Parts: sequence; C-alpha cells; structure tokens
Amino acid sequence: MIRFSYWQFRLPLYIVLGGLAAVAVIAALTGPALAHLYDTTVANCASTGGDCSTARSVFNAHDQVLKVIAQMIPLGLPAVLGMFWGAPLVARELESGTFRLAWTQGRSRLRWLAAKLAVVGLATLVVQGLLSLAMTWWWSPVGRADPNRFSPALFSAFGIAPIGYAAFALALGITAGVVIRRTLPAMATTLAVFVGVRLAVTFWVRPYYAAATRLVLPISAGQTIGIDSPSRGQLSLNFFPPDIPNAWVLSSQATNAAGQQASGALLSQQCPPLLQAQVGHGSWDTALSSCVTTLAKTFHQTVVYQPASRYWPFQWAELGLFVVLAGILVAFSAWWIRRRLA
Repeated sequence: MIRFSYWQFRLPLYIVLGGLAAVAVIAALTGPALAHLYDTTVANCASTGGDCSTARSVFNAHDQVLKVIAQMIPLGLPAVLGMFWGAPLVARELESGTFRLAWTQGRSRLRWLAAKLAVVGLATLVVQGLLSLAMTWWWSPVGRADPNRFSPALFSAFGIAPIGYAAFALALGITAGVVIRRTLPAMATTLAVFVGVRLAVTFWVRPYYAAATRLVLPISAGQTIGIDSPSRGQLSLNFFPPDIPNAWVLSSQATNAAGQQASGALLSQQCPPLLQAQVGHGSWDTALSSCVTTLAKTFHQTVVYQPASRYWPFQWAELGLFVVLAGILVAFSAWWIRRRLA
C-alpha cells in the first residue's frame, strides 16, 4: 500500500524536490559570498568599535532580491504543500470514486489513510526541514547584521517553527479534502484557513508563550519621540523603545507610578506650547523639550518585550503547537473517513 501511495505521489514529489535542489544550489553559490561580505564590512567594523552604520548599509544593499526570496520561500512553502499535497490526497480519490476500489482490496480505511500519510507526511517534514536548514544557514549573516529575528516575518521563516507549519498545512488540506470532497474548493479552504490560523497565532498567541519582561526607563529629552498630529486639540507622543538586539518589543509607553498611560487629554493640558508650536506660534524644539521635562517629573517609559534568549523556546513552543493541531486534524480526518464516508 505504501508503494502504491508513493507511485501516485511521485510526480508532485519530484517537482518539489527539483525546486528544493535549485534552492540549495543557489544558496550554496551565494551564501559564502554573503558571509564573506559580512566579515569584511559589518564584522570588521564591529571589531574596531566604530560607527558601523555605513558598513551595514553596504551589506544590506547587497543581494536584496535574494534576501526577499529567502524570506518568502519558507513562508509560502507550507501553504503550497497543504494546498497541492494535502488537499488532493484524499479529495481527488473521493471526487473520482477510486476510493471504493481501494476499500475493497482487503485493507481497512484507516490503513489506506495511514499509508498515504506515511508517504506524504514524511516527504512534507523532510522537504520543509531541509529548506528551513538551508535558508536559516544562508540568512545567518543577515541576522547578525540586523538582529531582529523575533520579528513576525523572520520568526516564521527560519528556525524549526516552519516544520510545524508544514505539518499543520498538510493535515488541514487532508481534512478539507475529506470533508468537502472536492479538490479545488478544498485547496482554497486550506489556504484561507491556514493564513487565518497563522495570523491569529502570530499576533494573539505567540506573545503569551511566556510572561513578558518589563523595562522601566526615565524619560529624557534625548530620546527618540514620535509625535502624531493633534486631533481635536489633543497630542499623542510615541516613545520609541531602546535598541534591544533580537528582542521582541511588544509596547513602549509613557506611564506613571500607577501604570496609567499619558493620555492625549493629559498631554494637551501639560504641554500647551506644543499645540501652539504646531500652528506656528513658538519654537517646536523648545516646546518639545519643555513638554518632555514636564512629563519626566511624573512619568517614565515602560518597555514590554520578550528577550532574545526566548527565541528558541518560542520556536519549540510554536512547533509543538502546530504539531498538536496537525495531530487533532489527522485524528478528525480518520474518524470522518471511518464513520461518515459511505
């Protein structure tokens, strides 16, 4: 049964393996040059302790197209595998009616499904794992030059979490095919649900894998402060967080000892010179400095973030979450095939 499942699956497998081989060749040809450029620009500058902004600009301007592609491929591959490997796996046989022949050959429905899962599931994990390994290795100099690997896009593109995404996407595609019993609608459903779940986990679940760390800083005139245009006579000041390499900053706000935020109405009351300077009455820099000095008496900057040391624990947590979701979907598909399909 496994041999027959492989025979059915061999063409899409060869196509993806061919693409994976092409990616590996490109990574092998361009990766050493990118690492050498990093060593001779950013790393060399950092060793001297100087201002490395120019060196980073030179490095970041190199291979920009490849850097975009290196992020997009790991992000998109799980959805592609779910749509083109998972959704048709059972739906095509249900749609064409060939499942009836398979179920009359002395093999149970669950054994039939297990054989398909063994072949396609193993191929999915291997392909996604190899791609993640290659892309993480290629990206490592970029990550050292711009330590921001906790950003939503980079976190989801590299490391081990994409393996969980691929497992979930495949199981989701199989489930959609089993329930809908039509290949194209199952593919569309897989893509829509996969994107929705990924976004929900990224912004509503991932921040709570561990309790966030709080950093309290005094407010000073030398900070980087963003100012929104006054609306109905109110101001809005945005206190930019300090540079914390590879950390995930969740919020950065001005709060007082009771944890209350500096509201627009309060800012307008304490900083009227800013409102006047906005319409051309008075010096803007002087008004801003005066406002910050006033706020510093009762407010401080509270930065809520996930430190860089939690990157790999978060990667494992996300991998585990999506593997569990994939297991639930596979169990549901097995139950549906056994109990609901005629």
